[in-house]
Formats: sequence, structure tokens, C-alpha cells
Amino acid sequence: MASLPADGGKPVASKVVLVVDDDLHTLAALKVPLLRKGYAVTAVTNGEVAVGWLGRATPDLAILNPVLPGISGQEVCRRLRRQGSAADIPVIFLASRGSVQGQVDAQLAGGDLYVVKPLDVDRLVDLVEALLASPAPRAATQPSSAPGARRVLLVDDDQDSLELTTLLLERMGYVVATATGGEAALRWLDRQVPDLVLLDVLMPDLSGFDVCRKIRGDLRTRNTPVIFLSGRLATLEAQIEAKLAGSNDWLAKPIEPDRLTRMVHLLLKALPSA
Repeated sequence: MASLPADGGKPVASKVVLVVDDDLHTLAALKVPLLRKGYAVTAVTNGEVAVGWLGRATPDLAILNPVLPGISGQEVCRRLRRQGSAADIPVIFLASRGSVQGQVDAQLAGGDLYVVKPLDVDRLVDLVEALLASPAPRAATQPSSAPGARRVLLVDDDQDSLELTTLLLERMGYVVATATGGEAALRWLDRQVPDLVLLDVLMPDLSGFDVCRKIRGDLRTRNTPVIFLSGRLATLEAQIEAKLAGSNDWLAKPIEPDRLTRMVHLLLKALPSA
């Protein structure tokens, strides 16, 4: 997408990130690393300026403080969602204080992620990169409540990884159930049968290998595709163990959205229609 750069000069081919926060330190801390990654960054301190800028340009992603003087970040998000050219862009809320109500309000406003300060710049930049690399925009995905939507069980004890992978899968149109350990995953599997399982390998209770072997030993789930997600499968020995446990494939962490999309699509395409 070619959009106006922050200084209003010539159009650029790099993706544009809109950052709205009334804290100048936050703006500076985010702008520099995003520029180094090659993004065009528009950084503003209030909702009124953001809304005015949106009348002239369209970002590829927005990072919004939900609580701002005047027009709130939540209202900026709602206006983005009503703006045809920006209705599908990823929106990350960066809140000064976390609360359940804040998360609910952010979701109702149309946000994709809710991140709480203190700011972890590296993590936030990783989220930006993953969301902008995701090939499936919001409007192109099947709503998770749609009849026949494929169900994916995601098992990972790393909360950041769980949150990001869930978001990527939901943007691809899948219904996602999550578990933060092997025992919790098996309890979920006692009640339901997913179309696909994504498993972390190293977890504090049962390993992903143990969970996969139990999946293969259950008549209800023995044919369910299983993908391991891990940074520990780089060796041939680990890959052989994954195969012996019954996995269909594996992905290295950090997850590459394009590879995740292709692998999940190919495995689910081989299943009978839901």
C-alpha cells in the first residue's frame, strides 16, 4: 500500500504505522525501532490529530493508547473500522493500566490486541511485524461464529506466543481454543474433537510429545492433524522424535505467519468438508 509518510512528502512503498499516545517518551521509544525496520511512522499525541490525518491517509497498522485527552483511542479505532480503506487494518491498544473492562472495551471498539505498559519495545515490534506479515485481512476471514468454521486447539505455555498465534489463526477465519499446558489440553480433548492441534513441545506438566502420543492413542482423535510449534526442533533427532510421537509437521518459533498459513491450510484442506 502506498501511503503518505509522516512528513506529508512523497508517497512511499513501505508500510505505514500510525502511533497515537499522549506520552512523548512512548512515541519516541516506538518510532525509532519501527523506522529502523523500514516502516513509515506517523506519531501523534492526541485523537483529534489522528482523526485529521486519517482524512488524508490510510495506515497499514495502528497502535493506540485507549485513554487520550479529547477523542479517545477507542473512538479513533471505531472511526477506523467505519473507514472503508482502513476497516481491516490491525489495531493494537497500548494501555497505561490493564483491566478486564479495558480489554472488553478495546475488543468492542474493534481492537485486535491489548498490550499493557510498561512498554516492551522488542515484543511490540515483533507483534507489528507478525501482524503486517499476516496474509489474511480481517474482512477476508470467515467469522469465528460461522457454521462450519474449522476448530483449532492451540496449546502453549508461553502467553505471548499463545496470544499472537491465536490472533493469526482468528484472522485466518478459524475458531481457536487455547490451553496453557498438556493436562489442560487433554481435559479439553476429553470433551471435544478439534480439526487441528498446534502443540508446543516444552511445557511444565506434559510435553507436547506426550500429548501427541495420547491424541494418536484415542480413536476419536487419532487422525486429527498435529503441528508442533517449537524452537527446539532444529536437530534431526528432535524431528525424528516428533514424527515418532505422531505429528504431521512442525514450525519453528518465532512463528512465520506465511508458513503457518500455508501449513494449516494444506492440512485442513485434506480433511472432509465440515
